[in-house]
Amino acid sequence: MFRSTWDDTLDERAASLPTGQLRISSGSSACDELKCVKREQRSDGEGGQGWLNLGKLHVHSQRRACQGPIQEETLPSVGFLRLRSRDRDQSHGPPDSSIGLFREFKVDVETSRQPHICCSAPHHHPHHRHHSQRHKSLCKMASSTEMETVEIGIIGMGDMGRLYATKMREAGWKKVNVCDRPENYDKLCRELQGSGLNVLRDGHLVSRRSDYIIYSVEAAFIDKVVEQYGSSTKIGSIVAGQTSVKAPEKAAFEKHLPQDTYIISCHSMHGPKIDPTGQPLILIQHRAPDEKMRLVERIMACFKSNFVYLTYEEHDTVTANTQAVTHAAFLSMGTAWCCSNQYPWESERYPGGIETVKINICLRIYSAKWHVYAGLALLNPAAKTQVTQFAQSCTDLFKLMVAEREDELMERVFAARKKVFGWEKDEESNSIISRTGTREERKPILMSDKLLDRFHMAARKATSTSGHADATSDGDGASVTLSQSPPNSHLSLLAIVDCWSSLGINPYDHLDLAATPIFRIWIGVCEYLFRSPERLRQACHAAARDHSFRADDTEFVIASRGWAQAVQFGNFDSYQRRFEETRGFFEHRFQEAGAVGAEMLKVVLSN
Repeated sequence: MFRSTWDDTLDERAASLPTGQLRISSGSSACDELKCVKREQRSDGEGGQGWLNLGKLHVHSQRRACQGPIQEETLPSVGFLRLRSRDRDQSHGPPDSSIGLFREFKVDVETSRQPHICCSAPHHHPHHRHHSQRHKSLCKMASSTEMETVEIGIIGMGDMGRLYATKMREAGWKKVNVCDRPENYDKLCRELQGSGLNVLRDGHLVSRRSDYIIYSVEAAFIDKVVEQYGSSTKIGSIVAGQTSVKAPEKAAFEKHLPQDTYIISCHSMHGPKIDPTGQPLILIQHRAPDEKMRLVERIMACFKSNFVYLTYEEHDTVTANTQAVTHAAFLSMGTAWCCSNQYPWESERYPGGIETVKINICLRIYSAKWHVYAGLALLNPAAKTQVTQFAQSCTDLFKLMVAEREDELMERVFAARKKVFGWEKDEESNSIISRTGTREERKPILMSDKLLDRFHMAARKATSTSGHADATSDGDGASVTLSQSPPNSHLSLLAIVDCWSSLGINPYDHLDLAATPIFRIWIGVCEYLFRSPERLRQACHAAARDHSFRADDTEFVIASRGWAQAVQFGNFDSYQRRFEETRGFFEHRFQEAGAVGAEMLKVVLSN
C-alpha cells in the first residue's frame, strides 16, 4: 500500500474528518479518478500522517457537486483498497493548489458497482458545509444567457407539474412553457396569471418549442399522452417523465419519440407538499450524451435536491423496495380504522410516539391523490410481489396470534429480526447488516423513547391549534410517555419486517439512495421496535395474550388482503374506489394531519 504524508499546514477541516473514513471526490461515476482528503496516524511507528487501508469510501462527484449538497456514498467493504499517487515525485509535497485541499490518487475497488448516489445530503456532518461550498465554486452553473434562451416545457399541470414549473421560474429560467388538458386552458391561464409562466393550449405547442420537456402525467396515461404529442417534439430536445413507475414511460418514449431527440428522465422522491431541499431526485440518462446530462443537472439544480443516477430498471426496483410495502401497510391501516368507524387519535388505545407516527403517515398518504400510489402498485411487477407477501405475512402472524402460540410467534419474529437487521436474539445494537452481509455501525434513525415522545408532543401541539382535544393528555396537559403506553401487538410493524425477511429485502440498501421521507420515518419506527429484545417480546406477548387490539388487528388483516387483491387484479377503477372510500372517512382531519406532519418533520430534522 502506498502511503503519503501531508504538510502540517494542511487545512484543519481535512484533518478533522472522522477516523476510519476516507473522503474522496470523483470526476466520473465509475470512481476511477479520485482525490483524497483524509489523513490517518501511521500504524508503523514512523509517526507523521499516512494513508491507511480502508474498506469504506465516501464519494462525491466533482462534476455534479454544484447541483446540490456534497455526494456521499458508502460502497461495499472489500477488505482492502490499493491507493497510489498519480505523481509519486510530489507525494510528500502540499496539495495541488489548483484543487485546494485535494491530492490526486487512484483507487481500485474490487467489487461490482452498485446503483449509487451522486449528490446525497449529509445534513448533520460538521464539515459538509465547507465541502459543499468548495464544489459549488469549482462547478459551472447555468449562465444568465442559458437561463434566458433555454426553454423548458412541462406537459401536465397537476401538483408536481406546478411544483416543477414554479421552482424553475423562481430560479431564474425565463422561458417555462406549461400546459394541461386543452379543456383546462382558460382556467389555467387565470390561475397562473402574473406567474411568469408561459401557458400554452396543448402539448403540441409545448413540445415544438421547448429544449427540455417533462411529461408530468399519471403513469397509467403516459403512453397515450406521449403518442399524442411525441411527434411534435423539437429536434435535438431532451424529454423526461415525472412518473412513479418507469417501465411504461420507457416503452412510451422509445415507441413514440423521434430518434433525433434525447431521453433523460427524472423522478423527485417526495410529494408536492415536501420541501425538495436534500430529498432524492433520480436522473436517468437513457438516450443522451453527457453534455445533455449536464444541461439537465443545471436545470434541476434549482430544487437543491440530491441527484441519484439510475437506469430505468434500477429505478423501478428501488421504488418498489422503498415504497410498495410501506404504502400497503398504511393503506391497510386506514381501511381498518375506517371499517371500525374509529378515528385512532380519539381512542385511548393509541397514545405515544409510535402510534402518532402511524396515524399521521396514514393520513398523509390518504390526503394525496390516489393515482400517486396506484401507478406504482399496479404497473410495477416487483410491487405486486411485495404487496402480496405483506398480506401473507399479516395473515400468517395473525393466525399465530389468535391461536395464542406465543413461542412460535416470537421465534418467527426474532428470526426475521436477525435476517433483516442482523441482531442476535438478546443483542441490542446500533450495527446493521450491509448489502455485502458485513456488519456496520449506523446511527439509529429514531434515537430514543424521548424522541418518539416528541412526536406525540408535536401532534398535541398541532391538534391544540385546530381545536381537537388530545385523548392522551392528563389534566395538567402532560403527554403520556411510551413507558406508560398500554401493550400493543404492532402487527403492522411485525408484518412488514416479516415481509422483508421473506423476500430477502434489506431496507437499508436503498435508504440513503432514494428513500422518501415517509420511508425513512417508517424504517425508523420498525428499527426502534426491533432493536430492543424486551420491546419486541412485549409486542409478541400482547399480540398473543392481550385481546385489546384483537378487533383492530382482525380489520387490519382483512384490509391488507383486500388491498393485495386490488393490486393483483390490476384494475385502476377498483383501486380508486377503495382508496377514495377510505379517504372520505378521514378527509375532515387532513388539515390537522398536515400540521402534525410538519411538526414531526421538524423533530426528525432537529435530530
